[in-house]
Amino acid sequence: MYKVYCANQQTSLNTVEEQKKKNPQFKHYLEVCHTDSRCEGLFLQSFLIKPIQRVCKYPLLLRVRTIGLAAATFSAPLHTIPMFGYTG
Repeated sequence: MYKVYCANQQTSLNTVEEQKKKNPQFKHYLEVCHTDSRCEGLFLQSFLIKPIQRVCKYPLLLRVRTIGLAAATFSAPLHTIPMFGYTG
């Protein structure tokens, strides 16, 4: 599933840009969403990259958990997980 998602990442970004140019309603909807506080000021493109970023974090989180340095969960922000004695 992730392989297909990653392979189509650029296509999805291009599609968003094309639709913003061709479809004023889509563009307006994205602007409304962008101003919604739940989006924390992020654009749609920021959300589209999240699954790819998550895949990169999995090995790090598993390594930390496996060697017993932290009882991390997959939902924990990476910067909150102590790694090799470093907590900064």
